[in-house]
Amino acid sequence: MGQRCTSDLNFIESLDIGVIVKKIKLIIESQIMSKALSKLTFCLLMFLSFAASAIEYSKDIFLRYTNYSLEYNINTDGSFSEERSWSIQVLKDQVLAYTKQASINYSTSVQNAEVLEAYTLKADGKKINVPKDSYQVTINGGKGSNQAIFSDRTTLTVVFPELAVGDTIVFHYKLTAKEAIFPNQFSATETYLKNIAYDDIKVKIDAPKSMKLRYDVREMDEEKNAFEKDRQVLVWSRKNSQPIINKRTNYSAYNNDEDPGFIVSTFNSHEEIAKAYGSRAIPKAVVTERIKKLADEITKDKTSQDDIAHSLYDWVATNITYAGNCVGLGTVIPHEVDFILDNRMGDCKDHATLLQSFLLAKGIVSTQALINAGTAHKLPKIPEVSMVNHVINYIPVMDLFLDSTASYIPYRMLPPNDQGKPVLLVDGYKPDMKAPSQQPGTNIQEYKSSLKINSDGSAQGESKVNLKGLYAAIARSNMRPISLDQEKDIVKNNFKGQGVTATGEFTKDDPKALLDTYSYGAKYNAQNLYVFSKSGAISLGTILFNFAPMAQFVGEAELEDYTFDSGCSSGKSSEDLTYEFPTNIKIISIPDNFEISNQYLTYTATYKLEGNLLNVKRVIDDRTKGDVCKPAMLNENKKLLKQAYANYKEQLIYKKIDTPN
Repeated sequence: MGQRCTSDLNFIESLDIGVIVKKIKLIIESQIMSKALSKLTFCLLMFLSFAASAIEYSKDIFLRYTNYSLEYNINTDGSFSEERSWSIQVLKDQVLAYTKQASINYSTSVQNAEVLEAYTLKADGKKINVPKDSYQVTINGGKGSNQAIFSDRTTLTVVFPELAVGDTIVFHYKLTAKEAIFPNQFSATETYLKNIAYDDIKVKIDAPKSMKLRYDVREMDEEKNAFEKDRQVLVWSRKNSQPIINKRTNYSAYNNDEDPGFIVSTFNSHEEIAKAYGSRAIPKAVVTERIKKLADEITKDKTSQDDIAHSLYDWVATNITYAGNCVGLGTVIPHEVDFILDNRMGDCKDHATLLQSFLLAKGIVSTQALINAGTAHKLPKIPEVSMVNHVINYIPVMDLFLDSTASYIPYRMLPPNDQGKPVLLVDGYKPDMKAPSQQPGTNIQEYKSSLKINSDGSAQGESKVNLKGLYAAIARSNMRPISLDQEKDIVKNNFKGQGVTATGEFTKDDPKALLDTYSYGAKYNAQNLYVFSKSGAISLGTILFNFAPMAQFVGEAELEDYTFDSGCSSGKSSEDLTYEFPTNIKIISIPDNFEISNQYLTYTATYKLEGNLLNVKRVIDDRTKGDVCKPAMLNENKKLLKQAYANYKEQLIYKKIDTPN
């Protein structure tokens, strides 16, 4: 099923403890964006994709690319210019806000950007230029004339004036790269979603004849493939004036080659990409006197290789802030280790280099590994640099992958977006090697509560949540920012979101350590938890917020049928709920015991009533193996979940009776 590592987000945001989750989402989104679906904006295309799905039976088109052109002019050393031009006609109000501006994102240190044209073409033919003095520029730069030490990304944004439905925006710009990502090499990729209307797409690749280009073109026409003097010129085109209706709503496992587009590259193999990165990264992973001294301090009293590696990983993950570029145009060379330590900050290359140096100082040989941290779960047949946009570590003697940029992930675990992905080892390259997937039985939540309900609907109770695996890691990351003042209000805010007035005491484990277990709980006194009428029904479920709610598991039965591969994971969630009802409440009926299972899922529920004491035990165990699931399997699980959902939603039926004074 899908990742189930969320809790009651409204509650979390009310405490300001959702910040880390939001940061993780931003990192993931930025890595997905590096695949460059188009240069309008990733957000716009994803909006259009979801919007098209929402109007499955409509013929509406939100906007239309009347023209889209891209030209790469490549030099022998791998530097290049990139010229893009598009015209977009706005057809619906729904996308007006998204199309009012367009941005260029580039690396200040190695690229120059020039806007050649930017204007609004009104429906009556009037042309309104974007004033050059109104361009908005956001720069990650250094102080004064100094260069930025981490991220050097600049965003140049133009805002189209007087834009209305029926108008067309025209944007034409040129980026000139002063140097290649890797010397004498070039690679690029782009995808054109089928549910976007393109009247005319044209792509031109102009490269030196001496460069041996490899390319894969999907659902595009070849207009030219010729050698002209010392140049090779490739021209591809595509028309998609009648876009299909997109039925896809889940992009958790999406590869570029599922849609029309192209990949072009001078790399002969993925191993070449790893070696090109390693040729400049490996020399940075050195054991200086400072590295040796600090490594000794961090691992004091540790003797086994596993304990040493554990201590070093924890230190880097918690002491070196993640920031800046990763793998992409701009610097692909890690900083010096002393520089990283001085600033206590670094991007993924810096993290991997520092950890590799620490390990080497303690006699543990490791290497760096390139991986895709976005939605791609396979590598394209044509090697392309942006498809491996992240760097992690690998210790061969332990067969252990580590990603210290994921500051919330415990040792021996990987963040979800690394799991099961192909990896390119910089040293000791192994074809078809993958990062490990998380095994069933790793992610577990146990929720236990007891509740004494009074005749006036008030109640006193206690809840305890025990977590393992990724559930524990995310709980810890959410708990770390909570201040003492916020902690005092957790119980009150938990019930406030349910419209209930309550007081109580919240207790939790110290969340600072990077461990794969965590526990927290609360005692509470709720004033108006229930309102009893003469007869009625009561839902049976959790009261305290939790990170793997069973309701979320079984609630997937309500989703539409799957038609595409989807990211998936395993997990287990259990509830042990005890209710003590007042004597003036007669329980008429309770849900039936229920059990159902297939090879992937098991759901069991038992309901035991003794007098006015009810115990509810429910367990859902998802034993999915792997990280990408096929539609047939997901839909089979949905059939089971529909029955589990029906049982889970069943209510206790009661009748209020008169009691003697």
